[in-house]
Amino acid sequence: LLVSSHVMDEATRCDRLLLLRDGEILADETPAGLLERTGAADADAAFLALIRHRPKHLDAEFDGEAAS
Repeated sequence: LLVSSHVMDEATRCDRLLLLRDGEILADETPAGLLERTGAADADAAFLALIRHRPKHLDAEFDGEAAS
């Protein structure tokens, strides 16, 4: 069963999470593993931690700008 949701509380009820941003896979792990890896208190904070650590050149490439 595949569940797609933007509601992180709902998503953490699943056995595994696949977090995406701009078509890039940020995480593919259990909810507990995600919290452990990021040190976050909840899945919302974990997702924010992952996108904060995304290399800046990827954002520039996605926006169509040349990365320097």
